Amino acid sequence: MKTNILKSKLAKAGILTTLVASGSALAEPAAEVTAATTQFTTFFTENANLIGGAFLGAAFVAIVWKWLKGMSFS
Repeated sequence: MKTNILKSKLAKAGILTTLVASGSALAEPAAEVTAATTQFTTFFTENANLIGGAFLGAAFVAIVWKWLKGMSFS
């Protein structure tokens, strides 16, 4: 009985050791994943800047329009 428990615990410890040792190999992403991530990040950042610029431009136009309207009809 005790031998079976000991073998079971040793087997679990061996599996855990194997998983921990192989975990470091899984921590390195593949080159394709890194390239895809970099491409997506660049694409997303460029588009976010474009959309942000469009919103800031629209806000500026709205403020200037409101100012001109106020100056004309006051």
